[in-house]
Amino acid sequence: MVNLLISSAMNCVLVKKVVFSLASASPFGSPTDPAEWPEWVEERAAIIQFDGYRSPQEAYLSAYNEALEAWCSQHWEPPSSDSCAACGAPNPGFECGDGAAVCRRSDYACLIEYGTKRKQEAVKWLRRAGIEAASAIVDMGVSPLVPGDVITS
Repeated sequence: MVNLLISSAMNCVLVKKVVFSLASASPFGSPTDPAEWPEWVEERAAIIQFDGYRSPQEAYLSAYNEALEAWCSQHWEPPSSDSCAACGAPNPGFECGDGAAVCRRSDYACLIEYGTKRKQEAVKWLRRAGIEAASAIVDMGVSPLVPGDVITS
């Protein structure tokens, strides 16, 4: 279980995005053939919209985030947990869900940097597969947290 105390307004949204992203892989399986990904994302969005009573935009956002995590699950090679995946410091102390580890810093800089790097690679790959994200989706559409919130996972 991970408890993160949000200490500043600036880091609230970023930490929520990283923690949410590391824990939100699709349970529905994803295609291994890149040509099938655009259809898979559209299908997931339709299911989410119907089953989750979501707007088309919210459904696509959820499906796109699932696709990002699905890509990371299939293709991302996390660095060794012996050193921080962001800054390279030894014995980082905070294990990410994918096997990598980052430093336990009060500003969460290493966690945010590693999560961002991981997602950027997935975004590039999805673009090459023909899946574009609208600016609202790139922003992840995550509602901000307020200082003092605690994220438990």
